[in-house]
Amino acid sequence: MSKKASSTIKPSDIETFHMVPYKTDVHYAGIANKIFKAVKNGIKYGLPSYYRSFMRDMSIAAALYFEDICSDLGVWRLFKKLHYERYGKILPFELDQGETLDNGLTKNGVQFVMWIALSDVHEGVVNPNSTFLQLSASIAFDILTEESKWIVPNGELRRFIYDCDFDDLYKVRDVLIWLTRFNYLSCWELGAKKLQMLKVSQIDLMCEKSASYFVDCTAPFILGCTPLSIPSKAFYADLLEERGIPDASGFVRDLEYIPIDFWKSSPKGGTVYKLVNAEGRSFAVDYGPRLTSESIKIVAASKYVYCALIKYRGKVEFNGTVAPIAKDVYDDAALVKKKLKDLERAKDSIKSTDKLQTRFFFESFEAANEYVNEKLGLEKGSTSREPTDIDLVSEKLMVSFTWQDIFIVSYERYVEAVADKNNPFYIKGLDTEAFTMFKNVEQVPDECLHDLVKNKLIPGAAYKDSQDAERGHRIVQENLDFLFRCYRRVILP
Repeated sequence: MSKKASSTIKPSDIETFHMVPYKTDVHYAGIANKIFKAVKNGIKYGLPSYYRSFMRDMSIAAALYFEDICSDLGVWRLFKKLHYERYGKILPFELDQGETLDNGLTKNGVQFVMWIALSDVHEGVVNPNSTFLQLSASIAFDILTEESKWIVPNGELRRFIYDCDFDDLYKVRDVLIWLTRFNYLSCWELGAKKLQMLKVSQIDLMCEKSASYFVDCTAPFILGCTPLSIPSKAFYADLLEERGIPDASGFVRDLEYIPIDFWKSSPKGGTVYKLVNAEGRSFAVDYGPRLTSESIKIVAASKYVYCALIKYRGKVEFNGTVAPIAKDVYDDAALVKKKLKDLERAKDSIKSTDKLQTRFFFESFEAANEYVNEKLGLEKGSTSREPTDIDLVSEKLMVSFTWQDIFIVSYERYVEAVADKNNPFYIKGLDTEAFTMFKNVEQVPDECLHDLVKNKLIPGAAYKDSQDAERGHRIVQENLDFLFRCYRRVILP
């Protein structure tokens, strides 16, 4: 999983995508090795040397896709079904030709999962129909077709998903972790370094020994996304429903993470406490068997606490460790939330003017920042954010008021690509560089990019296609929403 990776794919490389070792890891590592060697030998010329590491990741992805099909895990089949329901075609780009909703092995399926893997480890954006991907997928498909004569299902992984103890939130959470952070359709977004941080030993800690880690990790694993920006809990619930386990599906679908907050606490009897936050939201919370003895003492002795909660099967519990806080901290939190509401009203006021205009364009960072501060009624000299080097030299900026926040986009090529009627800097034409905004989270935050995609304001964005520039443009424009969801993996409002 790195650019200096060895030329051999080991069972431990397959294990990385399972959280724990399985007996079949050796088998699928062997298949991945066959694909890797064949692709490496079949595509020798015209590629930089560092593409070897990309081939390695792509080969692992193809082997895991094959494992899904052979083991009847249902992940690939459900992905296609949900993509069809949302977009009217089974796979994105031009890969849906000849594809069906069943669980069969196809060249287009191989090409898509290889693209998923390549898209994250490659620094730039990757054309899903590049010659390199097509050749790699053809080689891998031939090998997998031959391997399909000897099916070796991973029954342990299938049982992990479908025979889970649904009375145990921790067991359910383990599956959510796998779907969001380890499954071959989802984990590539983390990149190699982040995957290496999540070793099996840490998973053990998360499951049993470290309540404090549970606080930090539960939200992203419950709210984390598949490539369709579907929360992992919804995806898991659909998997269970497809498999005919409706009761468990309902339990998972109703699971709710209640973020870390400041709470006023009072005993209600036994192990149950009433918690109320500064906005008046209240819960009857049972500390149950999950809290450490130290946290239980804090709950019993404190009138104000700082913690997260979780609701599962109709019961609300403390989610991890609990910290005591003073009354003035709780009161300060109430003031902060009031200020945030005032800021939301100010932004809504801006959006309601000039025919709901939400994007404004300026020739300098100073002018943009002055406008934002003035409209929001901020104190003189305050800033919406600290300027970067590119802000200070740029002559073209866009201020975007989205549903969640205010952003200043200052990379000129991005500003020039926005086809807003009020944008004096817009340059019409195909622009492969503009499409890099999909991977540039710092310059173009999620909410800002979603606004541009939803309103079809980047009509020139295109893949670089040396053989057919129009095709590269068409593929991007027809799949803008999917590409946004796949690259950003965010929960949309």
